[in-house]
Parts: sequence; structure tokens; C-alpha cells
Amino acid sequence: MDRGARLEALQDRVGYTFKDLSLLEQALTHASFRNEHPDVVQDNQRLEFLGDAVLEVVISHAVFRCFPEASEGRLTEFRAKLVNTDALASLATALDLGSCVRLGRGEELSGGRARTSVLADTLEALFGAVYEDGGFEQAERCLLALFDDHIQSVGSQPSKDPRSRLQQWAHAQHGVLPAYEVEDTLGPDGEPLFTARITVMGSPVTATASAKTKKAAARDAALRALEMIARVT
Repeated sequence: MDRGARLEALQDRVGYTFKDLSLLEQALTHASFRNEHPDVVQDNQRLEFLGDAVLEVVISHAVFRCFPEASEGRLTEFRAKLVNTDALASLATALDLGSCVRLGRGEELSGGRARTSVLADTLEALFGAVYEDGGFEQAERCLLALFDDHIQSVGSQPSKDPRSRLQQWAHAQHGVLPAYEVEDTLGPDGEPLFTARITVMGSPVTATASAKTKKAAARDAALRALEMIARVT
């Protein structure tokens, strides 16, 4: 299959036809390819930045609408499950995105076409390209069609204690336990409001959250920390 036919098939799988095919090619261009081809002006890193933002807005709104009874912490957990690197790479694999990515020779030989980070980043770049080519409504329509089954099922998955999950990650990656600091203040209704702050020594992970109980504040802060970790790993 030639390049043109491969890209046409990809657009069919994604559910969006580009008006400007150069945007699609840019989304599929890894930095390693641009480094080896001086005639290629841009790789997909800028589109990845854009796609990451579009993805967060669309998925946040989707879970907000789909789960009207869910707390902020639960919604954060749903979003993290849907947009973490492994989940995005799995979707990219289902779309056979790896076969369309333009890679440098070294990246190709080292297995980059199947690498989780490459697949996830390229998928985000693709979403950014759809937004740039067709606007927000088209990007939202495309993303919701691709994520619909996952959004519907994420609410039925059992919730694991986020503090335990964060503790396991911190110990495995840095040999330490997360540090929690909790402050109490008066909320706007005169009731106590607790703000928890989490840090993991030796890592850039830090997160805060507020709630009406210390336990809820710590849980929500742990969820935010886990979401941060999922987006950078």
C-alpha cells in the first residue's frame, strides 16, 4: 500500500477527512524523522501540545456530562483512566497509527513504531491536527466517537484507593513515601475546608486539593498527583 492509500485508510479509521493533508503528515512526523531530513520543516511536537489540551477539554466535558453524580475526585479518576499514556497508546494501536508514523532510522530500528510513548504522543498530535484543520466541533465529534465505548465503561470499573496507588508508585520509582500536609480554613459557608498538599521527594510531583474532610482532600490530591504522573509517563 502506498503512502497516499495508507493515509486515506487512516482517515477512514479515525473518522475525519483532512482538508489540508500537510497537517496530517505533520502530526505523523516524529522528531527523529525531521532530524534526518533537512527538507522537513516541522515535526509533530507543536500539534501534540495542542492535541493534549483539546483532549483534556473534550474528555473532561464528556465525563462531566456522562456521570452527573460523580464527585470532582471521581471525575478526575475517570479522566486519568481515559487519557493516560497506556490508554492512548492502546487506542493508537487499534487505529494502526504506528504503521503511518514517519520515524528516523535509529528510532525505527529501536522499535519506535510500537513504543507506547511514540504512539500516545502521535495520537495527541493527530487530535491537534484535526482541531487545527476542522475546528473544535469537528475535533470533539471525532474524539467522542473514538472514546465513546471507553467513556461508557470507565464508570463501571472499581475504584482503587488513590493514596495506596500513589504510595506504590512513589516507593517503586523513588524509594520514598508521599508526604501529605493538610491545612484547615473556613469555607465560604463558614464550615471547615481542608486543603491537602502532596509532594514526592526526588520527583516533580506535587498536587493540592480541597474538601470538607481531611480524608477527601487527601484522596483528591492523590488523584491529581496520579493524573499528573499518567500524563508524563
